[in-house]
Amino acid sequence: LYGCGLNENGTLGPAGEEGENEVIVNVTLLGGHEDVKKVACGGELLLTLSKTGEVRQIGRRYDGYYGNIGIFPGCEKTDIPVLVDFDDLKEGEFVDDIKCGENFSLAKTNLGHAYSWGCPFEGALGRDVDMSKELQLYLIPAKIPIDQRVVKIAC
Repeated sequence: LYGCGLNENGTLGPAGEEGENEVIVNVTLLGGHEDVKKVACGGELLLTLSKTGEVRQIGRRYDGYYGNIGIFPGCEKTDIPVLVDFDDLKEGEFVDDIKCGENFSLAKTNLGHAYSWGCPFEGALGRDVDMSKELQLYLIPAKIPIDQRVVKIAC
């Protein structure tokens, strides 16, 4: 996987230097995730989807959580791909599509379930948001309550 650009928050992996990268660099994907079939880019993060349905995130994240909420206190950058955990997938279910918005991410499974995580503002996550709760609750993937099979996702 190759990329170029600003790499301000590690989105080009450890191979990219911070600042403008006019030269295309090999985005090193550690942890046996070389079988990338899809990439999605958000405001300050990059998601990859492997042929086996594994999702990894590189770039800005909040306090060790997956979700990207923009530039808030507690945000950190990571140039090491982090495996995104979808802990309630059914047996035989896997992620088959990914998308990124400016500060949130979406995933769709082969069984037609949609998941969201990231900044919960302005309805971006497609699920109930209680701003009196801890922000971290929205930074892990959660199923979007939809009564029908999801066939496409978009941000």
